[in-house]
Amino acid sequence: MVGAVLAPLLGEAWSAAEGQGAFDREGKRLAVSRHPGAGVVATGFPFRRKERLTRYLPVMTAALQRFEDLRRAGAASLDLAYVGAGAFDGYFELGLGLWDIAAGALLVREAGGVVTDWAGRCRGCFRQRRHPCGHACVARGHARDRCCVTADARPSLIRYDACE
Repeated sequence: MVGAVLAPLLGEAWSAAEGQGAFDREGKRLAVSRHPGAGVVATGFPFRRKERLTRYLPVMTAALQRFEDLRRAGAASLDLAYVGAGAFDGYFELGLGLWDIAAGALLVREAGGVVTDWAGRCRGCFRQRRHPCGHACVARGHARDRCCVTADARPSLIRYDACE
């Protein structure tokens, strides 16, 4: 499997091949953040699906209480690329499709991070049913028992040993 994320207006590009690592456009190997604190986490907002606000707002509130700060760079793929490059410590979002996360998730995994659904299932966000896969949560590489927030808006500690 291979994946690439391009940000042409920023002059940035990242690519990964399964088992081969992840790299930026200059060939530098990516590594997820080893930030020891609560971290800066990226997210997306349900701007097209306002009915998701009632579920999203408690999650955002919990995230603001748990993390140092939240950021939004743009597309989910770009947010995930920044996690893989170590610029963000994690990422979460509601209502994602496989097309939103496939390349970025590979970047994160090849850079030493873990991508799960909000229940901590390693392949959960890649299960396509009738609807888009739904959720992604990226753990920081240095803290395998840390995640974003759970779908019920409680900050959560999830073990990722089974993801390796």
